[in-house]
Amino acid sequence: HVDAPERWRLEMVSEEGPETTIIDGHGAAPCMTIVDNLTFTLEGFTLTNCATINTHLINEFHALYVQAYEHADVTIANNVFRDNPAIGAAIGIIPYFVNVTDFNVTIENNRIYGNHGAIVLDGSPYGGHILIANNLIYDNWTSDRAAGFGALYVAPNTGSAADISIVIVHNTITNNADTGLSVAQSSGLVVANNIVFGNTRDINDYYATSAIDHNLVGDATGLEAANNLVG
Repeated sequence: HVDAPERWRLEMVSEEGPETTIIDGHGAAPCMTIVDNLTFTLEGFTLTNCATINTHLINEFHALYVQAYEHADVTIANNVFRDNPAIGAAIGIIPYFVNVTDFNVTIENNRIYGNHGAIVLDGSPYGGHILIANNLIYDNWTSDRAAGFGALYVAPNTGSAADISIVIVHNTITNNADTGLSVAQSSGLVVANNIVFGNTRDINDYYATSAIDHNLVGDATGLEAANNLVG
């Protein structure tokens, strides 16, 4: 139904939970694309076998792809993303133009494993709020979209400003190929209280001017920010 002028609301909430409610791409296509002027909730599903067919289309790089030209409010919660061969990541969050003014995405309480990367947040400037919280991210392999990334990747030059909030908190990121958490060259992000250990490289925050504090990091290689616990 219409939630506001030219905006639709769709809530997909599983009654049985992700162990029994499965969206399977059968290796033949991406599983889900969410585009613009939509209030959308996905909760309680497993997404698996979602694949890239056309490597020239960015929306096919991810098992679940979120894009907006103007407005979007998206919540992805309490799902499982597993064993997806899509080449970019299980979840791609890509605001498409600099005039996106209302782009609000929450990714929380998901279990993400066995994918070509877990979460990609692209770096175009936009207005809105991104929250990535309380996710368990493990056993993902190297993404083909960004060199050296295996789990959570924020594209270089992604930045927060007065009208933007990008918060990455309380995630556990472990045993992923290449870098577990990459926020290099970011500015204004809040990256706090994450547990990042046992990855090929735990963290990369080179040249970042974000608030990267109070994270537990197994290996400090690539970590420039102070006020983190290493060991």
